[in-house]
Amino acid sequence: MSDLERIARGEVSVEEAGRLMKEGLSSGEDITKVYSIYQRLTWLMMCERRRDEELRRWHRTIYQTAQIIRQQEASNALDIASRIDGLADLIKISVGMSDGPTRGEIIQDSPETKILDRLSIIREYVPRSDLEREFDIRPSSLSRILTSLVFNGLIERDPGSTEPRYRSC
Repeated sequence: MSDLERIARGEVSVEEAGRLMKEGLSSGEDITKVYSIYQRLTWLMMCERRRDEELRRWHRTIYQTAQIIRQQEASNALDIASRIDGLADLIKISVGMSDGPTRGEIIQDSPETKILDRLSIIREYVPRSDLEREFDIRPSSLSRILTSLVFNGLIERDPGSTEPRYRSC
């Protein structure tokens, strides 16, 4: 198995991955393959719902790789670098979401607690519009709260509904 394949599978440290990518790019590695490797790694990290400090380092490493690619003379270098920036942005968003609360960290009587309590009593999917009306929360605030609760595994969104609906996990 190649070193780049090990990166895609998340089998190397972020520091080793950065070194391997720099070496690969300096020795003429195909930049579309580099993008593909980072695309698979990003998908893996999102599926694993990783919330560790290492995500911040992955963000920097992937962003730095995009900067290296921008310096190359390949005709598609800017396009590939922009795509890699997009992957780094996904990880950055994930890092921000990982700073969200766990059930034990949520303050009693906060909107998060009220929503969790309501969903745990109902035990069925509740439309977002019902939550918005019941708790008199601005749509942007409710969106932030629900996204954070889903990301942290405290509630889940109904995958089969066109209208956003949520229930307790």
